[in-house]
Amino acid sequence: MGYTRGMNENEMSHLLRQLAPRLVARELRIATAREIGLFDLALELASRSPCDPKTLTRAARDYLETEPAFALGCAVAAYAG
Repeated sequence: MGYTRGMNENEMSHLLRQLAPRLVARELRIATAREIGLFDLALELASRSPCDPKTLTRAARDYLETEPAFALGCAVAAYAG
């Protein structure tokens, strides 16, 4: 994790919330949150900004077994988007 090593979940969430508006690619915001395990934040970001439905559908498929709530949220966001 590099810079986030030693940070707790709240600190990482705060950092990502500060950086998210500066990240150019919307999908990158969601992927970053997802990769560091902040699935709730990833869904929040997906619902606040437009995202390619294919990206959300792929995330729903990939996380169906391990993070079913996140997968469902991604599927709903893809359908709504």
